[in-house]
Amino acid sequence: MEFRILGSLEVCAGAAPVRLGGRRQRSLLAMLVAHSNRTIPVARLVDTVWDQDPPATADRQIRNMVGLLRRMLGTGAASPIVTDGAGYRLVADDARVDHRLFASRVAAAADLDAAQAVPRLREALELWRGPALDGLPGLVFAALAAGLEEQRMAVLERLYELELEAGRHREVAAELTGLVADFPLRDRLVRQLLTALHRSGRHGDGLEAYRRHASRLSEDLGLDPTPEAQALQRALLLPCPAPTPSPAPTARPTPTARPDRTAPTTGVAPAAAPADPRPEQLPSDLSVFVGRAPELLILDRVLATGEPGARPTAAPCAVITGAAGVGKSVLALHWAHLTRERFPDGRLFADLRGWSAAGPRSPHGVLAAFLRALGVTAESIPAQLDEASALYRSLLAGRRMLVVLDDAAGPEHVRPLLPGGSGCAVVITSRDRLTGLVAREGAHRVALDGFTPAEGQALLARILGADTAGTAEAQRQAGARLLDACGHLPLALGIAAAQLRDRPQRDLVAFADELASSTDRLGALEADGDDRSSLRSAFGVSYQALDPTARRLFRRLGLFPGVDISAPVAAALSAYAVDACERLLGRLTTAHLLAEPSRGRYRFHDLLKLFAAELGAREESPEEQRELHERWHAWCLHHAHAAARVLTPGRRRVPLGPPPGGLRVADLTGPEQATRWCDDQRANLLATVRHAHERGDDETAWKLPALL
Repeated sequence: MEFRILGSLEVCAGAAPVRLGGRRQRSLLAMLVAHSNRTIPVARLVDTVWDQDPPATADRQIRNMVGLLRRMLGTGAASPIVTDGAGYRLVADDARVDHRLFASRVAAAADLDAAQAVPRLREALELWRGPALDGLPGLVFAALAAGLEEQRMAVLERLYELELEAGRHREVAAELTGLVADFPLRDRLVRQLLTALHRSGRHGDGLEAYRRHASRLSEDLGLDPTPEAQALQRALLLPCPAPTPSPAPTARPTPTARPDRTAPTTGVAPAAAPADPRPEQLPSDLSVFVGRAPELLILDRVLATGEPGARPTAAPCAVITGAAGVGKSVLALHWAHLTRERFPDGRLFADLRGWSAAGPRSPHGVLAAFLRALGVTAESIPAQLDEASALYRSLLAGRRMLVVLDDAAGPEHVRPLLPGGSGCAVVITSRDRLTGLVAREGAHRVALDGFTPAEGQALLARILGADTAGTAEAQRQAGARLLDACGHLPLALGIAAAQLRDRPQRDLVAFADELASSTDRLGALEADGDDRSSLRSAFGVSYQALDPTARRLFRRLGLFPGVDISAPVAAALSAYAVDACERLLGRLTTAHLLAEPSRGRYRFHDLLKLFAAELGAREESPEEQRELHERWHAWCLHHAHAAARVLTPGRRRVPLGPPPGGLRVADLTGPEQATRWCDDQRANLLATVRHAHERGDDETAWKLPALL
C-alpha cells in the first residue's frame, strides 16, 4: 500500500486507489502520513481535524474515524494504523510514503558526482503531483505544506546548480524561466536564470528578467535586489564569455556552524552575513498615540525580563486581544518603541495576517524571514518547521530581543515563533483570545476595550487642535457625542477626526450630530481608498473567519430587536439547540464579535450591531427575516404568558396561537423563576414592543404589554 501527500492525499493498494471518506477522515490520515512511523497524540489530531475549534466529542470522533480508516486500509493485524499510548501511528516503509521516498532519493544523490546526481534528483522531483497536501484546509496543513514545498525548492535549486556547473545553461534556461514566473521572489532561482541567460548570450532576455524581478521586489516587499543579483545585472551589460563548465564536485563540503550547503555557483560570491546582526524591524510608532496608561503599565510589568523569580527558561509573553479597530497593533508598537533600551540585541516584527482577507502567513515563512534577519543565509534555513524553529530558538538564546507578532490567527500560528530563553520578550496581538497560549505557555492576556471619554477627547485634541476640541462646554459635549457615535473605537474616532480636519469649515458640533443621525454610519466612517482604515473591511475579515453556522447566527443576531443576548434567545432566533448556541456565542465572543459583560449574557458593540444588521438584511431572504421576527415575537409572548400565569393567576388572559414548530418555551414553575425571567428580559421586551409597533405588527404590540 502506497501513501502520497506530494499533491492531493492518495492511498493506493497496488494500482487501485482507496476511497478515503470525508474531509475530516482525510485530514486525520494526512496527518498520520505526514508523520509516518511517529506517534501523533490524540490532542494534536483533534487540533488538526477541527483547526483549533473542536467539539466536546472530538476525542470519541477521532477514535471512530481511526476505526473507519482501519477498515478502509486493512483489517486486524494488517491495518497500518496502530494504537500507541495516547495516540496513533501509521506504520509504513519509507519507500511506500512519497515524501519519505523523496527525501531518501535526495539524500542518496548527495553522495554522487554531478553526472549521476542530476538524474537522481529529477527522479525525486517526479514524485510531486502538485502542491503538497492539496485541498486540505487549516493552519497545521499550511505549515506542513510550506515545509515540504521548501524542500522541493531546495532540491530544484541544487539541481540547476549542478546543471549550470555542467554547462547545460541553454537547456535549463526554459525550465528556469517557468519556475521564476511561478516564484518571482525566489532570489536563488532568479540568479540561476540570469546566469543561464548570460552564458547563453541572451543579454536582452536576462536584463528583462532582472527588471521584472526588481520591479516585483519593490512593489511587494519594498526591497532592492540582492548584491549578487545586481552583480549579475552588471555582467549582463558586458560581452558574454564563452561557457566554461566547472568541474563536477568530487566531495561534499565540510559542514560549519552555519553551513551554506548549496552555495551559488553564479560567479558572484555571496555577501558575508554579519557576525551578530541587530535587526530593527518595527514599523513606525503612531504620531498621535494617546491614553492607554493602565495597559502600558501592565505590559511593563508582564514583559520585564530577568526580573527576580522569573523562570530562567521562559520568555515573558503578552497577548493583546480585542475587537477589530480597538488599537491592539498601535498599543503593541507604541510600547515596543518606548522600551527600545531594554532590548539591545534588536527587535523582530512580523505581520502574521491571521485575520487578513489574503489569508495567514505560514509560520515557516515568518521563521525564514526572521532567520535571514539574524544572519542565516537563505540556503541554510531548514526546510522542516520544527528544525527551523529550533535554529531560531538557538540563535535567540542568551540575547535580549523583543519579538512582536501582529495579528495572530490562533495559538498554533505563533507557537513556533516563541523564543526559548527569558532574555527575550514577546508581544502578540490577535482578535482571538488565544486561550491555549495562556493555558500552556503562560502568556498574559491584556484585553483592550474602546477609548474612555478622556482618551477620546485627548485624541480629538491631538488631531484637531486644542481650539477645536475640549476648549468649551459645547465642544466637549460634541466630542462626547462623536465618541459615542464611533462606539469608542479608536480606529473609528481617528477616521472621523481626520475627515473633520480635512473639511474647510471645521464644525465639531454639526459633524457630531450628522454622524450620530446618519443612516449609514459605517459608510461615513471609511477612509476613501484605504481598506486598512475601513471598519466594514475590518469587521468583515472577522466575520468571514467564522464557520457557516456561526456566521448565520451572527447575522441573525444583527436582526434581533433587543439588547441582551443569551443562549435561549439565540436559540429562538436561529432554531439551533440551546447548547449549540452556547458554543456559538462563545466562539463569537472569542473572536470579539460579541462581548460578555456577565456570565451567559452577551451584547453587541454598537458598530458591530450595525454591521451584523447589514449582513442580516443582505444575506437573509425576506422570508427568513419574517420567520425570525415571528419566532422571536412568539418566544416573548409565550414566555410572558407563562410568567403572568404564575405571577397574576387571576388576571384575564389574551389569546395566543400555538408556538411555531421547534420553538422551545421554558417552564416557569414558581414566582421567583417567573420574576427573574421578566427582570432578565425587560430591556428586550420593551425593544420588541417598539419594534413590533414600527413594523405594523399590532398583535404583538398590544398583547405583550397586556400580558405583563
